[in-house]
Amino acid sequence: MNTRNFVTLLLLSLLAFARPASAQTMLLHVDRAVDSLPQRTGPNLSRFSHLYVQAGFVAGPDEAGARIKYGNSMDFAIGFRKKYKLSSLYSFGWELELRGMNYRLVQDSAKVVPNNFQNDRERLSLSVVQVGVYQRINFDPLRGNHMGTYLDLGVSAGYQVLQNNVRNKLPDGSVVNASITKVPYDNNFGAMLNARIGRGHVALYGSWRLTDVFKSSYSFPELPRLTVGLEIGLFQ
Repeated sequence: MNTRNFVTLLLLSLLAFARPASAQTMLLHVDRAVDSLPQRTGPNLSRFSHLYVQAGFVAGPDEAGARIKYGNSMDFAIGFRKKYKLSSLYSFGWELELRGMNYRLVQDSAKVVPNNFQNDRERLSLSVVQVGVYQRINFDPLRGNHMGTYLDLGVSAGYQVLQNNVRNKLPDGSVVNASITKVPYDNNFGAMLNARIGRGHVALYGSWRLTDVFKSSYSFPELPRLTVGLEIGLFQ
């Protein structure tokens, strides 16, 4: 290759790499005006949202005719929570959740809910879709951008559906499971008081049901109103 052809090839190569090099330089440029904008979302900033899960037990007193098996009667929930911070000690917010409460019924001669028939196993499942509001008090104002230690007090209300699940073993050894839906005795509106005390991702919760599970026209004894358990916040 002669000198003239070499120089020509070198110039073409430089021109080919000139534009990509310029583009790469622009990628390294930092706009200080944009980069310095204050962060507004976080566990201890002006607003924050996250998912959560809850698992617990029915703990309130039961009534004659609707006795339950404690330890086998459980409560589960998954939800979305939004928080707005007003000060380092006080916040408020709202939450949307799907909750399921399972009441394992004792099968004895005194049973009247939802009937007096004794099954091998019977469970009333209450499914609830509800919206709630709450207020939060923090106990550590110098916690930085962390959830910290807090107490939540709130109320929620929504639509609920009751389902009756029974299991019986027949004389030939076969097992029959039945789920009875659209029962006529359930009250479709539900409301409850809620309290949580927590630190970071973990909280202890308690909920007290304000409304009856059953329609008043059926004169059924009520199911326990209190549930308690553990909550895990799903955030970094």
